[in-house]
Amino acid sequence: MSAHIANNTFTWVERPPGRVEILTNSGILSNKHNELGEIAQNKPRLVVHGNRQGDMPLQETYAPTIATETICIMLSLGAAHDREIRTIDFKSAFLNAELEEEVYTYQPNVRILK
Repeated sequence: MSAHIANNTFTWVERPPGRVEILTNSGILSNKHNELGEIAQNKPRLVVHGNRQGDMPLQETYAPTIATETICIMLSLGAAHDREIRTIDFKSAFLNAELEEEVYTYQPNVRILK
């Protein structure tokens, strides 16, 4: 939630009048492990169920990710040509995307710990 707050991805509003679609959401907690396989950190995420929008085509409800096969090919090519492999991580990248329409969701049931 702190990344959502820092990026101003939402605004608290009263429930809109009339028939407005309000999407549900879920909190997901994944564990990050250290080199010994022990849990080193918990990584919480808030997921709004956009796939449940009534008028949204199904092909528009995905988050693009790289295929495992593509990663294997790139690593193989790098090794075959003796190249250095580097990575980059865009923290909270999707939080910066602009939406074309207003989307409403219920208040998440989470606590923000500082």
